[in-house]
Amino acid sequence: MRAGIESMPPFGAEDSRFYRPQTAMCEPAANSAACPAINQWVGGIAPLLNVSTFQTTLQCCAFDGLLQSEDRGIAALHRGQMAVGGEVFVAGRQVAFDYIANLAKTVTVDGTLQYDVAIRRMSCPD
Repeated sequence: MRAGIESMPPFGAEDSRFYRPQTAMCEPAANSAACPAINQWVGGIAPLLNVSTFQTTLQCCAFDGLLQSEDRGIAALHRGQMAVGGEVFVAGRQVAFDYIANLAKTVTVDGTLQYDVAIRRMSCPD
């Protein structure tokens, strides 16, 4: 009879028997005005019919692994601009991931919109 996987000696931390599931928790819908916690990110934005009048509502997601992330600043976006995040590569190797941590909308006196986009960076372990 062949021995089961449980009886095999471990080869290291990458052994699948040591894998701990990593789960993010997201709100069921976009009901939040902000996602202020360090371990949160914007998982979705509620569609608006009139962006100048109605408050922007966000769907916040949380993952405790993001507690080690670092602040990358706030991008002030105006009409036609966008923030770009995603994978960060150095010498062909992914070393981090930039994500939108929070979003705030400001309507100026003349009716123009500005979105303040908080960007954070999560380093990728070796």
